[in-house]
Amino acid sequence: MKRKRHEYVPLGEIKYVAGVDWMPGNWRFTVEYSGKAVIGYKEPLVDPIIGTEIDIAKLAIMISDPVPGFDLNEYVRQQISSFNRLYNYQLERSYHSAGLRIETDLLYGRLTPSVFTQYNFTSHDFLLMPELKYKPTDGLTIVAGGDFYSGRKGSIYDLINEFMNCIRISLRVDF
Repeated sequence: MKRKRHEYVPLGEIKYVAGVDWMPGNWRFTVEYSGKAVIGYKEPLVDPIIGTEIDIAKLAIMISDPVPGFDLNEYVRQQISSFNRLYNYQLERSYHSAGLRIETDLLYGRLTPSVFTQYNFTSHDFLLMPELKYKPTDGLTIVAGGDFYSGRKGSIYDLINEFMNCIRISLRVDF
């Protein structure tokens, strides 16, 4: 088997996107589909365990009583490669996702509630970002919102949800 020399370099990919905006009255709706195809795709040699709950007993057995042909350095390199493919959404041959943003202006443009959501059909990652923007005076904007990430066990959103799920509050002054 030919060994890849630079496991940190993502595979090539072709990305495509289509979207529709619709603005009836004060409402704005944006629907988007995006996808990508991984060029030169090959099955990952190992499932990524970086960032997941590792079976220490199984790993200890592999290290202490190695299976014939087991190379720890090569196993670590394959883990790095698999994690990088997970991070770059390249564990599968292709990926498909859809997004939706709904937004409106209230109180003559002073109050703008919006929600953005995105779902990746291939990895089953889900993102929800509600936001409420208030402009009490010219040059001052107060924004409250949040980010909610969710994904199946071992997905990138599963790995980041504990520290990326948040509530945000900001104050912006323009002068």
